[in-house]
Amino acid sequence: MSSPAFPHPPHDGRDGDDSAVEQLRVQAELLLEQAAELEVLNEEIAGAAARLQGLVDSALDAVVVTDSSSRVLEWNHHAETLFGWTEAEVRGRTLGETIIPHRFRQAHDQGVRRYLETGEGPILNRRIEISALRRDGREFPVELTVAAARWGSEVVFTSFIRDITDRKQAEAHLAAQYAVTRVLAETSTADDAVPRVLQALCQTLGWELGIFWAEDADGVLCAKASWGVPEVVGRGFETASEGMRLARGQGLPGRVWEHAAAEWIPDVTRHPDFPRREAAAALGLCAAFAFPVAIGREFLGVMEFFNRRPVEPGPGLLSSMSAMGSDIGQFLKRKQAEEAVRVREEEQRFFAGVSATLAESTPDFAETLRRLARLAVPFLADRCGIYLAGGDGELRLAHCAQGNAADEPPAADAVPVPPGHPLREVMRTGEPLVIPATSGVAGGESRVVVPLRARGRTLGALTLTAGPERRPYEARDATAALEFAGRAALAVDNARLFAQVEEADRAKSEFLATMSHELRTPLNAIQGYTNLLEAGVPEPLSEPVLQYVRRVGLSARHLGQLIEEILAYSRLEAGRETVSAAQVDVGEVVREVEAIVEPLAREKGLRLMVNATDPSPPLRTDPRKLRQILLNLLGNAIKFTDEGEIVFTTRPEGGDVLFCVRDTGIGIPAEHLEQIFEPFWQVEQGSTRIAQGTGLGLSVSRRLAHLMGGTLQAESSPGSGSTFILRLPLAPP
Repeated sequence: MSSPAFPHPPHDGRDGDDSAVEQLRVQAELLLEQAAELEVLNEEIAGAAARLQGLVDSALDAVVVTDSSSRVLEWNHHAETLFGWTEAEVRGRTLGETIIPHRFRQAHDQGVRRYLETGEGPILNRRIEISALRRDGREFPVELTVAAARWGSEVVFTSFIRDITDRKQAEAHLAAQYAVTRVLAETSTADDAVPRVLQALCQTLGWELGIFWAEDADGVLCAKASWGVPEVVGRGFETASEGMRLARGQGLPGRVWEHAAAEWIPDVTRHPDFPRREAAAALGLCAAFAFPVAIGREFLGVMEFFNRRPVEPGPGLLSSMSAMGSDIGQFLKRKQAEEAVRVREEEQRFFAGVSATLAESTPDFAETLRRLARLAVPFLADRCGIYLAGGDGELRLAHCAQGNAADEPPAADAVPVPPGHPLREVMRTGEPLVIPATSGVAGGESRVVVPLRARGRTLGALTLTAGPERRPYEARDATAALEFAGRAALAVDNARLFAQVEEADRAKSEFLATMSHELRTPLNAIQGYTNLLEAGVPEPLSEPVLQYVRRVGLSARHLGQLIEEILAYSRLEAGRETVSAAQVDVGEVVREVEAIVEPLAREKGLRLMVNATDPSPPLRTDPRKLRQILLNLLGNAIKFTDEGEIVFTTRPEGGDVLFCVRDTGIGIPAEHLEQIFEPFWQVEQGSTRIAQGTGLGLSVSRRLAHLMGGTLQAESSPGSGSTFILRLPLAPP
């Protein structure tokens, strides 16, 4: 305000004093007026400041003002509520030590310095989403807007901070529901779906480790599947969980099971009922959350989640996850039913294949064991061991098959299974035994041990082993193992019985061959002497005596034929009979055979009619075996025909030659037409039969015909005679 201009004072001294006083009065009034105006302005400014502070304090966002050193200048009421610090406590503190998580502090300091140096800031006047820190150390998502301004020479930053926890949780819940729904739609089995559901929930809700618990056959909870981020996987907590068996009400999963409600724990390392506390502390796990998987009151399992940060699930998570647990439960229930049907169908196909394979399998004992072990791998197990009890009562490994590796045949000095071993326990009780992987089996393997029982006897035991990549065995797997073991035991017993029969048959063949050779030596002497006597050496015999000698010779030849049948049968059984093919004159063979059997037919009063093709077809075969077959057929026809005729014909047919022997004998019932070709079987059974013989002639004849590439068939009916047809190829195969 400029000073007023006064006129020159009058010469009268009193008049001058009055003028000065007047001027002072005027100035005083003016000053009072200006003071009043200033007071009004101050009141308006104070009111505006109060209104502004009220607006700031009532704002839904936290408003924080900081200086260029990031020290707090202003801190509104909502900031106090949001972060847990009062204005008095934070004033003068830096943002970094107050509300910024440690991992973001360096970037914040660098951003402030950059703005002070360049006037540029990438986050200024923009809305960004970031994590903030409460006083108790918990992080939560916020929406942040930062503005820069100058107060005189000082640069200040005003931050507007909004808590978006509810929005983020709602978005996360929606994303989790979508992710889980997608997993359930894309997976075909419950075993595939559960780990993927755990992964989806961890990734959408921010958890680091998920574990699925389900009730096992013993009525306790055990860990069935898990998923985790690389930082927590394989560091002991999963192993500790897999080794746990939690009863209803025990631990976090047990309490969720008991109460059928979701539950969360802020810090598992401080919770009094968390059995895996030490393993969690070693990994640095903190927060935990679990919810039931159920359909109504039907409990199917518990999904449990962990984080190394103190995460608070929020009020909506418990209810939304319980609803999601119902959706997951419905899926699991449906897939379990579908899986049960699929597994049963696969088992039926598998066991049908097992029956077919065993029915076609070789009777060789070692090969039977190999096939059995290979049938079990890989459908039932990753490794299969067959243990059999020996004659000494000891149980030893007989065969082992494993994946693509070569089979392990038993060692000659295989060590017996020691007393107290699970195999011996199964042998003793006859009951299956399931050995879980947590019972000390190396490599995370689980086993099923079942007895091998057939025809009321326990032959041994079968072990099925599931490796780490296969689902661990449970009590329900013993049913399929028992069914397979039952069929396997029958096959083992059959192979063992067949081996015993083969050994007995071999001994019989050796005995018959030995006895036949022993009988042939004196028989050759008898035949030689009868021939000499018939020839009149050393002197001619009278006709009555000569008739006796001829009868002796005839009996000797018959006995020789029987011995030859036995020898041929022994050679065939031993696989030592061979074919010596040569060009054969069919007509000459027919005449030779006719000359031998004609006297026999004449002696019984039978007509022998022979009709051979002329000219003879060019047949190449074994002449000795052909004669033996024809003599057997004609000899049988004469033996079983009391009256009538024997007709012997030959004819070519296509690329074969047919030799037909027809008689008018007793005939053969239709049900016996194949049995007559079995060794030692005869139409007339018992010791009272009229026709004598070994019962080997037709059996040997058919096997010789097959050996020469031909066939031998019979056509007959009782009382109408029989016809035997020998068909041989013109050339051997």
